[in-house]
Amino acid sequence: MSKIFVLNDNWQFADAAEGVFRPITVPGDVNAALCELGILPDPHIGMQFREYYPNSARSWVYIREFDKPQFDDNAELIFEGITGAATVYLNGQKLGEARNAHYPHRFDVTTGLIEGKNQLKVIFEPIEKSIGAARRDAFGWGNERTFLRTPPFNYGWDWSVAVPSTGLSGKVYLECDNCLKLVNVNYRTPRLGRVDFFIESSRAAREKTYNIRLRVYGHGADVSKELSCNLDVPRWAIEEGSIFSQHRVFTTLNIPDARYWFCNGMGQAALYDYTVELIVDGEVADTFTGKLGFRNVRIVEEPFREESGPGFSYEIELNGERVFVKGSNWIPVTLWPATATEEQYRRLLELARDANFNMLRVWGGGVYERDIFYDLCDEYGIMVWQDFMFASNAYPAGMLREEIKIEAEYQLKRLRLHPCITHWCGINEDVFSWAYPGCGRLAGMVQADLGDYSGSGNWQFHDDPELFSMILRGLTSQLGNNVPYIESSPHSHGDCGNLPQSGNCHFTSTGMVKNYPEKFRDHFLQVCSFNSEFGQQGPDCAYNTKRFLDLGENPAWPPENEELWVAHLQRGHGSALWSQQVAIAEKIIGPVNSFDDYIRNSQTAHFELTRCEYEYYRANRPDCGGTMAWMFNDCWPTGNWSQVNYYGQPKPVYYAAKRACAPLLPLALIRGGKAEFYFDNQTLDDLPLKGVYGLKKLDGSTVWSKSFELTAAANQLTLIDTACLTDDRLENGDFYFTAVDGFDISRCFAALWRHIRWPEAQGTLEQLEPGKVLVRCTQGYMRMAHLALTEPGKWADFSDNYFDLAAGESRTILTDAPANELKLLHWRTEWE
Repeated sequence: MSKIFVLNDNWQFADAAEGVFRPITVPGDVNAALCELGILPDPHIGMQFREYYPNSARSWVYIREFDKPQFDDNAELIFEGITGAATVYLNGQKLGEARNAHYPHRFDVTTGLIEGKNQLKVIFEPIEKSIGAARRDAFGWGNERTFLRTPPFNYGWDWSVAVPSTGLSGKVYLECDNCLKLVNVNYRTPRLGRVDFFIESSRAAREKTYNIRLRVYGHGADVSKELSCNLDVPRWAIEEGSIFSQHRVFTTLNIPDARYWFCNGMGQAALYDYTVELIVDGEVADTFTGKLGFRNVRIVEEPFREESGPGFSYEIELNGERVFVKGSNWIPVTLWPATATEEQYRRLLELARDANFNMLRVWGGGVYERDIFYDLCDEYGIMVWQDFMFASNAYPAGMLREEIKIEAEYQLKRLRLHPCITHWCGINEDVFSWAYPGCGRLAGMVQADLGDYSGSGNWQFHDDPELFSMILRGLTSQLGNNVPYIESSPHSHGDCGNLPQSGNCHFTSTGMVKNYPEKFRDHFLQVCSFNSEFGQQGPDCAYNTKRFLDLGENPAWPPENEELWVAHLQRGHGSALWSQQVAIAEKIIGPVNSFDDYIRNSQTAHFELTRCEYEYYRANRPDCGGTMAWMFNDCWPTGNWSQVNYYGQPKPVYYAAKRACAPLLPLALIRGGKAEFYFDNQTLDDLPLKGVYGLKKLDGSTVWSKSFELTAAANQLTLIDTACLTDDRLENGDFYFTAVDGFDISRCFAALWRHIRWPEAQGTLEQLEPGKVLVRCTQGYMRMAHLALTEPGKWADFSDNYFDLAAGESRTILTDAPANELKLLHWRTEWE
């Protein structure tokens, strides 16, 4: 079998102009190393990240020495990730170049290794040279970022600073004596219980002849099979003389009593282990292992129901069942992706699973994620909408065509083995997302050839159709195991690619909130086929915000240092993000006259609007196929769209999303002059229900109510009733409700929250048993009740938080903190 010699340790790096070498972690990043060594300050605090700006104009050198390993036949040097434009040398001899961070680079070093010490050197050219332009301004670059296949967000985005990653971002190792090897393993599951394997072996294995030994096991099944490379093929199909063996062989295994891989909340995500062994001369020469799931996926587009107007749905069908997608957009875990830890991945994906998400979209401005991401999504039943790594720019096909084909083929072959991969997408926001060619924003579209990529102006190329409708669609069709593909997020059938009535769109209620706050819920009268991004914003907690902005204990309001707030929290869509959050909060929650008001009111606006987005889209089933928030996580400490902050702590909005994405959910909604009462069942079992719905006041008195008993059909939205708002004499604080036995009550306030005078409230906190506490409202109405540790800056996990309780209502919370270390807060107290 092949031998692996890992070369991750003992690397050193230097600024090429200085030549002073220092230790560096591999996988890792130059910027992170400069911080760890104390040469540059913590970039997460204030505007200290700007001290990293000169790094993009510098050349960097990595070196490492190692002894020649013992091998018999051949040796290959593999870099799993090189981020930046680099040249690789071994013992002073150039091995080759790398300009793409999205696939491994392999070099044959069989004859290049010498006895004794060998030296590896990797020279990174300055980023500004690689992309042909210096930093435009303090916020980074523009279209030039498309010239180098590294993470696009690193060049500046409206939630991230422009400090591009540079370095050896993946493992480095020698692979020796690997001539006898499995070149490629693929499987497909055309129906439950049937798994088809397609296996390709190396030329050396074919020449020796070989057998393949297969095993699939799990859930009580254990099926094995051995097949020969000497397939029964016609003599005219034999490639060479008397060699009857084949590079590629295929077969089927039938697994008894097989189970489907279903998504989170719909059923078990059943996984089976499999092993593929290459047998040459009676010995195992190579082995490939993995996990497979029986799942079939397709997109269903059906005409809208008459009451929803003209349009087509866009639904994911998984194993014959329509899935309503509930999830969020995933960005890189850290500013420099190679520095993310396995613990961070586990933490974030556990939170996504516990939030009842059934899909995450790996956004195209980041990275193809590590294996641990997809392994955990397989395990947790989280479907993945996988973008290719293109975002919000036209890309020069003439310059990048071959690189893109290599990258796409590698990632398709790698990721198709994961049952979680259920949707591919060419790009985030291609140039046709906003207009028809030649119209509107595309009126001056440039028909560019290779020599025309000057880096100036607003690029609109003819290259997009080639890249996303031909190259990537074609490769996905060939290699993607029948997983659906769409050119762009967004992409619709109309002139504008972002129309909500077909395909997928980026559609959010903030426009209505800004312009017609009293009627903002009418935004949801427009049925959206599938929303791959809705965007609502809110800050991090007060403690964290003070810390990463370096504000001190009593921050001035409005902010004294506008440059700091804009630089760190970023800007986009015409203004600073913090000011956008204030504008929305004041429209629907209340005035912002202090830093504390900013945190409380903006977090609450983020919370309420996100809850609306999930709940109203659920109420548009089956015409709406799902919705995903922008965005789930943060790559550095800031305060914007994320549901979980950089430190892995849920923001208040996380709990709104968690409750709104529960597989079984009662709903009370208002839009179009009506109150609507529903129960949404997204499981595969019918559910008998008993409950009451109606109208209540904040003091707990009931204006009217009706009881009901019914069966919520499996995987369907059930309409309980509707009521006309004009039939009720509504006052501020009145709310419509749906209360179903065994479920938390669903409330929808008739008036905007800023009009409601929330009463004083009292509550108790009781330890029921280790890990479980009871929160009870004893008086008044406890608005946004939440638990926090009494010690400032400390954090605990809670199964639920930020919820409303009326007098007499209670909620049981699972937590890793004892009750005597917790405090109960709400709208009329201090705010965490």
